Amino acid sequence: MKRNWLAVVAAAVLMILSARPAHADALYDISIDTSSFSGPLTLFFQLTDGSPSVANTASISLLDFGGGGADGAALFEGDASGDAATGFLLGDTSFFNAVFQSFSAGATLTFRLALTTLFEDGGVPDTFAFSILPLETDDLADSFFTVELTGGTPSVSTFGATVTAVDEVNPVPEPATLTLMASAMAIAARSMIRRRERRA
Repeated sequence: MKRNWLAVVAAAVLMILSARPAHADALYDISIDTSSFSGPLTLFFQLTDGSPSVANTASISLLDFGGGGADGAALFEGDASGDAATGFLLGDTSFFNAVFQSFSAGATLTFRLALTTLFEDGGVPDTFAFSILPLETDDLADSFFTVELTGGTPSVSTFGATVTAVDEVNPVPEPATLTLMASAMAIAARSMIRRRERRA
């Protein structure tokens, strides 16, 4: 009897530990004060492939211009696609992968960054960077913020007072994963009840 309960507990722990989000390993909500920005501006999202042995992706979603808006279609370089309304996806099949989106500034610019975190041991790390052109250049050193995939933990750096928040979001298991876990636990519990009833 004790062995059955231990098996159920062990199975439940394994299912919980294996419940990982399908979309990304690291999530960040970014907020930038754009109230003082004027003139023609361009969002610049970049994923630089440091090492060809790992393949990371960066997904930009929930893009909100805070009263401003996107101007025209985005331009892409390398492994990049999408649009301002539905979001952008950058892969690292090329060394330089970028999205250029012209926009009119509002009070704030906010978006969510979902980034896979495959790390290269001892190699050059993949790096995600965000800038606003012409306020910054397309050089990684002039970015508003960067995320470097090195050392087993993403290294986030912010530059300038305009970046008001880069908040890490804890990924939540998808509803299908939770349903699967609950179903497995219910089946295991029912199996144990039947065994107990047969013995009685």
